[in-house]
Amino acid sequence: MGEEGIFDLTLNNWLEGRIFSQLKDEELFVHVMIDEIAGTICWPNGIDFCPDVVYAETEFLPQDEGLLLER
Repeated sequence: MGEEGIFDLTLNNWLEGRIFSQLKDEELFVHVMIDEIAGTICWPNGIDFCPDVVYAETEFLPQDEGLLLER
Protein backbone atom coordinates (compact mmCIF):
# COMPACT_ATOMS: atom_id res chain seq x y z
CA MET A 1 0.00 0.00 0.00
CA GLY A 2 1.25 3.50 -0.83
CA GLU A 3 1.30 6.65 1.22
CA GLU A 4 -1.95 8.22 2.38
CA GLY A 5 -2.62 11.88 2.96
CA ILE A 6 -4.77 14.90 2.29
CA PHE A 7 -4.38 17.18 -0.73
CA ASP A 8 -6.43 20.19 0.36
CA LEU A 9 -7.73 22.07 -2.68
CA THR A 10 -8.81 24.99 -0.50
CA LEU A 11 -5.16 25.87 0.20
CA ASN A 12 -3.08 28.00 -2.18
CA ASN A 13 -6.22 29.21 -4.00
CA TRP A 14 -6.31 26.12 -6.26
CA LEU A 15 -10.03 26.59 -6.90
CA GLU A 16 -9.79 30.26 -7.87
CA GLY A 17 -8.32 29.88 -11.35
CA ARG A 18 -10.44 29.63 -14.50
CA ILE A 19 -9.87 25.90 -14.98
CA PHE A 20 -9.86 24.58 -11.41
CA SER A 21 -12.82 26.73 -10.32
CA GLN A 22 -15.00 24.20 -12.15
CA LEU A 23 -14.19 21.77 -9.31
CA LYS A 24 -16.33 23.86 -6.95
CA ASP A 25 -19.28 22.13 -8.63
CA GLU A 26 -19.92 19.10 -6.40
CA GLU A 27 -21.66 17.29 -9.29
CA LEU A 28 -18.31 17.32 -11.13
CA PHE A 29 -16.01 16.99 -8.13
CA VAL A 30 -17.48 13.66 -6.97
CA HIS A 31 -16.35 12.05 -10.23
CA VAL A 32 -12.66 12.27 -9.28
CA MET A 33 -10.59 9.35 -10.61
CA ILE A 34 -7.01 8.15 -10.46
CA ASP A 35 -5.21 8.23 -13.80
CA GLU A 36 -2.92 5.25 -13.31
CA ILE A 37 -0.81 6.11 -16.35
CA ALA A 38 -0.15 9.72 -15.32
CA GLY A 39 -0.19 8.86 -11.61
CA THR A 40 -2.48 11.68 -10.58
CA ILE A 41 -6.06 12.65 -9.80
CA CYS A 42 -8.30 13.69 -12.67
CA TRP A 43 -11.90 14.36 -13.65
CA PRO A 44 -13.94 13.28 -16.71
CA ASN A 45 -13.78 16.78 -18.24
CA GLY A 46 -9.97 16.57 -18.49
CA ILE A 47 -8.98 18.56 -15.40
CA ASP A 48 -6.00 17.05 -13.62
CA PHE A 49 -3.15 17.98 -11.31
CA CYS A 50 0.54 17.46 -11.92
CA PRO A 51 1.57 14.44 -9.79
CA ASP A 52 4.59 16.36 -8.46
CA VAL A 53 2.33 19.17 -7.24
CA VAL A 54 -0.06 16.73 -5.55
CA TYR A 55 2.85 15.02 -3.78
CA ALA A 56 4.47 18.30 -2.71
CA GLU A 57 1.19 19.77 -1.43
CA THR A 58 -0.07 16.64 0.37
CA GLU A 59 -0.14 16.42 4.16
CA PHE A 60 0.84 12.80 4.72
CA LEU A 61 -0.65 10.75 7.53
CA PRO A 62 1.35 8.46 9.82
CA GLN A 63 1.54 4.95 8.33
CA ASP A 64 -0.66 3.41 11.04
CA GLU A 65 -3.37 6.10 10.92
CA GLY A 66 -4.90 5.79 7.43
CA LEU A 67 -7.80 7.83 6.09
CA LEU A 68 -11.37 7.79 7.32
CA LEU A 69 -13.56 9.00 4.48
CA GLU A 70 -17.14 10.15 4.89
CA ARG A 71 -19.62 9.29 2.17
